[in-house]
Amino acid sequence: MKSRILVVDDDKGVRSLIMTSLNRAGHRCQGAASAEEAYRLLEKDPFDLCLIDIALPDESGVQALMAIRSIRPETDVIMVSANSNLETALFCMRQGAVDYVTKPFHIDQMRMVVERSLLRRKRLDAEAASSQEPAASETDQ
Repeated sequence: MKSRILVVDDDKGVRSLIMTSLNRAGHRCQGAASAEEAYRLLEKDPFDLCLIDIALPDESGVQALMAIRSIRPETDVIMVSANSNLETALFCMRQGAVDYVTKPFHIDQMRMVVERSLLRRKRLDAEAASSQEPAASETDQ
């Protein structure tokens, strides 16, 4: 099954580059130029992963991260920033981001980070499902 990925960046060129690369890798991507646009898309449809630029025109990516985690807690978030500030990266990770990529990035690096995040999510979902199976079969007896 193809993963659904939301790319949130006000730079159309960066957004398009990421989306094109991930679409070619077999994912289904949608783009948003602002946090508000991202929220509308997330409220309408679920996404497996969201890539968010830290510097958005309407609010900070950190604020968007926290809002997205409340709208769709099951959606993993990767932060993307031109700032390689360790404090910001650590803060984002504590707020629920699964990774932090700095610009400029090599597109292969971005794809690798995305694939690693999606594999992590599949593994967690499989573990959660298998841990619930014995409880379900016990109640059937």
